[in-house]
Amino acid sequence: MADLSKSQVCHINLIETAYNVMADNFLERHRRDYEERKEAWLRNKKHMPKVKRKLQRPDDESL
Repeated sequence: MADLSKSQVCHINLIETAYNVMADNFLERHRRDYEERKEAWLRNKKHMPKVKRKLQRPDDESL
């Protein structure tokens, strides 16, 4: 960076900072969306009827 002007160095630092902020916002946004979907799923799960199934066992279990 010794041969770059001061304005070029500032511009590069600005781009790096913007990139890091965008990456952080991306992760935070996806985490927030995931938590919202999970919360909605858990709310719906509480109201779902439980499925109870009986296994049909053969009369002769040695088969």
